[in-house]
Amino acid sequence: GNYILKVFDNSNPTQTIITKRFCVVEQKVPIDAKVRIMVQSGYFYNDQELEALLDFSGTELYNPSQNTKLVLLKNYNWNETVVISKPDMIRENELSYTNYNLLKFKGGNEFHHLNIKGIEYNVDNIVNIDFIDNMYHFLLAPNTDRTFDKYIFEPDINGRFKIDVNQRTDPATEADYSYVYFTLKMDIPLQTGDIFVWGALTNYEFSNENKMTYNFEEKAYECRLLLKQGYYDYQYVLIDNNKIDYTYIEGNHTQTDNDYTILVYYKDIRGNYDRLIGVSEISSNK
Repeated sequence: GNYILKVFDNSNPTQTIITKRFCVVEQKVPIDAKVRIMVQSGYFYNDQELEALLDFSGTELYNPSQNTKLVLLKNYNWNETVVISKPDMIRENELSYTNYNLLKFKGGNEFHHLNIKGIEYNVDNIVNIDFIDNMYHFLLAPNTDRTFDKYIFEPDINGRFKIDVNQRTDPATEADYSYVYFTLKMDIPLQTGDIFVWGALTNYEFSNENKMTYNFEEKAYECRLLLKQGYYDYQYVLIDNNKIDYTYIEGNHTQTDNDYTILVYYKDIRGNYDRLIGVSEISSNK
């Protein structure tokens, strides 16, 4: 099932320092799933549609068609999920989910990336490295609105990061923390809504720490994050009227390479909880 790991302050048990979600699975149900890239009359749509087939032949679960729930995650982001409570077709030992109106996500766009594994030289989109007050400061090249740009494939790790440092044997303990400066060029600020630097580097969350502020002199949104040395993916996300829009700045393309996680939950009436009985991961381009 689903669990949360909480780390408390020893001097104040009511003060939570870290909260981390994780899942424990008992792999009972094989999952056959795939992603459909939609094309009609030579034109690409912007959505990616999924279908899944669950095989219950090796289980003794009671009434799985009524007690099974499907949860789909895009790029490991629990804020972008689809929950399906009923199958579209029931066979003897199989549940089929093929309702494309429900099983779909916006394609979005490939992630930007930054590489701060080393301090010896500028790499990728890093334009300057300074050492101030015993801290390294990495200035990234400005990004721009990609809403109307054509799709360009860029290899990424779909929003995740990897702690790493050049010429060290144990990155987990030897990597240093540094400040990284993000810039999003925009001639005028948005009339409504806030823009955030987002991805696993912000724990997929939105807070004042990763909210960008508009610099009128530079005509750009700016943000500074404290990050450990490594390789990171990131995007710019808009929140307006409490609605998250992942495509407003980054654009939306059905060709985008995305990872999808399929979780199968079974309502255990005896234990009165949802058991996680199957997990599968698929890519839209494999």
